[in-house]
Amino acid sequence: MDALAQGLRDQLGTVDASVAAANRLSALVSRLNLLHYEAHWEAGATGPRLIFGHCPYAAVIEKHPELCQMDARAVSEIMRSETRQIAKMTAGGLSESKCVFSLG
Repeated sequence: MDALAQGLRDQLGTVDASVAAANRLSALVSRLNLLHYEAHWEAGATGPRLIFGHCPYAAVIEKHPELCQMDARAVSEIMRSETRQIAKMTAGGLSESKCVFSLG
């Protein structure tokens, strides 16, 4: 498990499987916002979507796109759900662009 996933797991504690996914997702968003992701989630037709309004890696993301994969893996581990990135913030993190991850 990578450092981000471990840090999130440490912060959120052991999340029992019986805890509703919406509760886990809300706790995850709260933690991500402490890390300045400007995150929120919304329901989607095929499952929830996690949206990042800010990229903490904006200065280096062009040379290190693997950081997006790291975030997806961390979310997947915490949510116990397949996670894939369906939109990526443009270079420079323009206000109209966002990173969007589909869960489920």
